[in-house]
Amino acid sequence: MINTILKESKDGVILDLHVIPNSNKFEFGDINVWRNQLKVKVHSPATKGKANDELLEKLSSTLGLDIKLISGSKSRNKRILVKETSIEELTEKLREIISNQEK
Repeated sequence: MINTILKESKDGVILDLHVIPNSNKFEFGDINVWRNQLKVKVHSPATKGKANDELLEKLSSTLGLDIKLISGSKSRNKRILVKETSIEELTEKLREIISNQEK
């Protein structure tokens, strides 16, 4: 099911997210199969780019990969470019992170 939120790109993999600001902590949620988006909760409010900054910082450090926001800077629906990776590698990393988070 993770493959539904990922799209191959010449520069890496595009990841579709639905971001929920003002949460208790940063964490991954479930996959919305209708929107093909992974829910991600961030602690920061959605003002002055704070939620975006937290999202990019935490996502990059959690995945251990370079990322870039390519659309949705003023929306909860975001597209992230995860640079220099494959769908297979990113799928494995996301599965591991979500699995460890559930424990």
